[in-house]
Amino acid sequence: MEIDEKKSEGMNKKVPTALALAILLLVAILAGILFWSAGKLLVENSEKKLKKGSKGRECSMEAKICPDGSSVGRTGPNCEFAPCSGGKNLTGNDRDEHGCIASAGYSWCEGKQKCLRGWEEDCVNNDWRTYRNEKSGFTIKVPRIANSYDYKGNSDIKIMEQGDITWIAAADESSYYKEDSAQMQKAKNDFDKVSGIPWAILTKKVANDAELRKFIQNRYGESCELGKKTSSSQSGVFDVLVDGSDNCFMNFGFVIKYYPQKGVVSAWDLGQDSRFLDESKHSLDEEMVDSFKFL
Repeated sequence: MEIDEKKSEGMNKKVPTALALAILLLVAILAGILFWSAGKLLVENSEKKLKKGSKGRECSMEAKICPDGSSVGRTGPNCEFAPCSGGKNLTGNDRDEHGCIASAGYSWCEGKQKCLRGWEEDCVNNDWRTYRNEKSGFTIKVPRIANSYDYKGNSDIKIMEQGDITWIAAADESSYYKEDSAQMQKAKNDFDKVSGIPWAILTKKVANDAELRKFIQNRYGESCELGKKTSSSQSGVFDVLVDGSDNCFMNFGFVIKYYPQKGVVSAWDLGQDSRFLDESKHSLDEEMVDSFKFL
């Protein structure tokens, strides 16, 4: 009986050990199954994302910032970032060397020296030049060739200097040009020479408003008075109007530029019609007037 008790005691010690090993083995098997299932699920999800990406759907929402400040997202079969466009597709981000925005329809017009839209305004290359008169102290932009309002066809634009007078004219065969030339030669003083002749710019020294008033009276008649002065596009320079009674008869356009700091005035008549036209019969006069600047 003593031997049987020892055997029974040994068997009782082996049972817990075997049970523990079985439990550990079961846990290991379950852990393996769990890890295998998780790995398989991860692979399946990755494959689904790739498939969805190839159809253009459900790529991640990440964004890449391009050097020009624009951004691109993921796309394509591999959900890769789209290439940066360089901003070429952004309206207003494609200025050329002249500052014209092509995406907004603007292009550079050499003839008019500005950006314009072809469907809004014609561009005629008039090959402008900047005339500079050191003696009279001003510059003005003038087309080399233009149409004269009273002559059919293009004419060379000539600039003739005679003392304090600078005459800009279309040197064509029109009767007006011949008559104006004759007057310019026969008249005894500057005011008579330029009287009624469009674009005969007369420049004189004036020390103050009193002398400016006298200049206006000599230029347009004793009944004409100094009118309102308004600031022009050039700093310190004024556009001057003429104030007159019924005896100060002025039924034509004119320009008077006054620069008090330099004590100088330039004035010229524009006439009743535009004097210089482009090939599309658009007036060039206003652009020429706007370009006038004292030195």
